[in-house]
Amino acid sequence: MNNLKSVFDYYENCWDERFRNGHNNISSACHYGFYIDPSINSLENTRNDYDLSKKKLNDILIEKINVNKNSKIKILDAGCGYGGTMLHLSNHFKNSVIHGITLTDTQILCTQNIINNNNNDKNCKVFFGNFNNCCYNINTYNINEKYDIIYFIESICHANYKKTTIQYGLDMLNPGGSLIVFDYFENIKNEHIPSEILENLNIIKDGMAIPSFININDFNHLNFKEINIQNVTSHILPGMKYSKEKASKLLNTNIDNEMMKKHLNSCIQMYNMHKSNHLNYTIVKIVK
Repeated sequence: MNNLKSVFDYYENCWDERFRNGHNNISSACHYGFYIDPSINSLENTRNDYDLSKKKLNDILIEKINVNKNSKIKILDAGCGYGGTMLHLSNHFKNSVIHGITLTDTQILCTQNIINNNNNDKNCKVFFGNFNNCCYNINTYNINEKYDIIYFIESICHANYKKTTIQYGLDMLNPGGSLIVFDYFENIKNEHIPSEILENLNIIKDGMAIPSFININDFNHLNFKEINIQNVTSHILPGMKYSKEKASKLLNTNIDNEMMKKHLNSCIQMYNMHKSNHLNYTIVKIVK
C-alpha cells in the first residue's frame, strides 16, 4: 500500500474521532509522554499522569530548543498532529511565529480550533504539508523564507526516505538553526535478527503506518555543524507500558475496526521492542 494512504488511513481510523471527542484534553497530544521518574509503575500511572507526561515531553522539546523565551524565532512543527505541542510552545515563546504542517483535514481543524480557542492565532498557523517532498509542500512556503527550528515528534517515522526528509529540513533552516527529532530509533546491530523480533517490528510498522524505522545512520553524510544524541527510553517506558496495558484490555472487547486492532497490537509491541532494546526512543538535535 502507498504509505501516504497508509498514514491517512491510520489517523482516520485510530485517532481522528477520538480527538474530535476530546481525547487527551490536557495535552491534545498523540505522542508518548516523558516521565522524570522512570521507575513509576503502571499501578501508579494514572490517566492524569499519562496526559501530563505528554506535556512534560513538550517541556523537554523546549529545553532542546534552548532559546530565550522572549526571543523572536520562527518554528516549524513537521507533523503537528492535533496541535497540542504547537499550543504548548506558543504559550512559552510568546514573541515567536510557529507553523505546523499535517496531511489530514481533521488534524487541520483540531489544530486550528485549539489555536483559536486559546487566542494564539496571531503567532500560530497550520498548513497542509508533506515532508516527503521538497520544501515539505507547504502551500504558503516562500523558498527564501527560513526557519530557526524545525522539529519532528514521532512523525518522521512516517517519512518514506528519512535522510531525504532531514536534508529538506536542513535546506529550510537559517544558518545556526536546529532540526530536532523525537522518535523510535532502530537498534539492530546485525543482520541475523530472530524471526520473532522481525515479526514484532513488522506489527508496529503495520499498525502505525511506518515504512521503516529511523536509524542514527540516516544522519550520516549530511552537512551540519554538530549533532547531539540522547537515548531517553527509560523515561518513555512507563507511558508505553500504560499504553500497552490499555491496548491489551481493549483487544479483549468487541472491536470491529481492523485498523484499530492492528494499532492496539502495535502499542503492545512498541513497549516490548523498547523494553528489549531493539528500539530506542531517542532525541537527536542537529545544528546547521
